[in-house]
Formats: sequence, structure tokens, C-alpha cells
Amino acid sequence: MQMVYLPDLLFLIETEQNDDYVRDVGVQLGYDHMQIVSPQGLSGGLVVLWKNFFSVSCISFDSRLVDLQVDYKAFQFYLSCVYGHPIPSQRNHLWEKLQRIATTRHGPWMMCGDFNEILSNAEKRGGRIRAESSFRNFRLMLQVCDMQDLNYKDNMFSWVGNTRDGIVECCLDRVMANSEWRQAFPASETEFLEIAESDHRPLIIYIEYEERRKRGQFRYDKRLAQEEDFVDTVKNFWHHKCSHVQDLRVQLRLCRTEMAKWKRRNRLNPAEDIQIIRAELDRAIRDPRVAAWQIRKLRTDLNKAYYNE
Repeated sequence: MQMVYLPDLLFLIETEQNDDYVRDVGVQLGYDHMQIVSPQGLSGGLVVLWKNFFSVSCISFDSRLVDLQVDYKAFQFYLSCVYGHPIPSQRNHLWEKLQRIATTRHGPWMMCGDFNEILSNAEKRGGRIRAESSFRNFRLMLQVCDMQDLNYKDNMFSWVGNTRDGIVECCLDRVMANSEWRQAFPASETEFLEIAESDHRPLIIYIEYEERRKRGQFRYDKRLAQEEDFVDTVKNFWHHKCSHVQDLRVQLRLCRTEMAKWKRRNRLNPAEDIQIIRAELDRAIRDPRVAAWQIRKLRTDLNKAYYNE
């Protein structure tokens, strides 16, 4: 994910690794700074990583919360990276802590992470119906903290588990912000990616002042030179179509367009392969009829596609 989306700030949950290992991986991924929360025994562990052009200060941290102050594009806001307790009876300690923070916190504020909780039975597919009273404490925390979900795209049912009651899907992971934050960045949104290596969907947060029109960017893939048909196509186009054009810049632009057409016709884009395999893996994980060996094979295919990319 890091190589495809290049996030400026990255929050990882359940690292389950010692601090030195986490620090080495963070440096390899190109992050200059990080706040590490060590795992407790063989479970847990959090890390927030960010790049040098961010100004981030850590206000507090523990095994469930990393609370930060961030300077981003001349805009300062609070960021709470959350990991809700997997045991329901223990979650309210974190909700109460966030409510205490809210009593003295003024300014734009965002929360993100795995809350391990949902707002209603509508955020759950499969399994037993929960009592309405079980959602009360989580709802109260969001009300006191003035939190609402950012706009999002794709599947918000971010966790899939194979339980005694069958396949269950829940909206456990989310990105929320208070009214001041949403007013400052009204075009921001969350993208839910496909489930792949984990039983949780990775989340990408796009922070935007206003809607921007995305433009495609041409990139030359050096492996295309190994395709004989590609080489012949480019040579023929250059000699017969571009030779009559005097401006070299125009020649190059026309040639780039022809290369892009060839790639679309022959579908050699490893990024597309990654998306297709991730989608297949996402469906397989949620289908109880799919065997474990089939899921392992899809994960192997996905690793190969990442290697090619």
C-alpha cells in the first residue's frame, strides 16, 4: 500500500514487533519520524510514521491511543489515532478518556483507526443482533467529541471474520472529524481498499480544501521494450506518423499517446493486476465456500504482482 499510495503520514496497528524492527521498516519506507508504542508481549503495538515536511508533536500515547498535534499546509489540527479494545467491557475506558480530552480541546480535530465498535446493527452483516443499549457509550463519546464520519467511497464494512455464527462483516475502522475540521477541508474523503493481507481493509485519507480534477500521468515502463510488438508499433508510428511533424515536443507527445493506447489494448499494467487480484481476494475472504488453499494462492499471486509493480 505504501508504495502505491505514498501516504505522507501512516498509522499502523498490531505491529507485534520490537521497536528496532519497526524503526528499521519505517526508515526503509521513507519516513523520517515516528511515534512507536511497544507491543505488550506478543500482541498489540502501534506506530505513527510521518515525513519530514510535516510538523508533528505527540501530546500523549498509550496502547490504545496516540494523540498528536499536526501542522499541515499552514493548517494546525489535532489527530487521535485510535485502537479500540477487542474486549467490549474494556472499550469504555478509551471512550471516557476521549471525552475528557474533548472538555479542554479547542480547534480542528480528527480521529482515525480501528475503533472495534459500531454505531448500530446497520453497520453489521451476519452474526447475532446486538441490543440497542450496547451502542450507547460509543455514540455518547462521538456526540461529546462532535465527531462525524468523513465522506467515503467503496466498502465501509472494513472487517471480515469467520466466527461461530458464520461470516461477519462490521464497520470497525473509520475516519471522523469535528465540525471545525470538516469546515476547513470540506472536500476530504476516506477510501476503503480491498481486504488483502489482513482481515481489515486499509484506509486512505485524502485531505482536500476543494474538489480537484484528477489528471492521468504518462509513465514509461522499461519492461515494454521486451515486447516485440510494442517495439515495432512505436518504430512504425515514429517513422510514418511523426516524421512529418517538425516540432520534436509534438512528436514525443503523439508517441506517448500511441504507447498508452498499446498498453490499454494489451493490459500489461501491474497496478491493474494488483487491483484485480485484491478484488478477487476480497470476495474470497468473505465467501465461506472458498477453501483456505485458494485464499493462500491469491495472496501468493498478489505478492508476485506487487513484486512486478
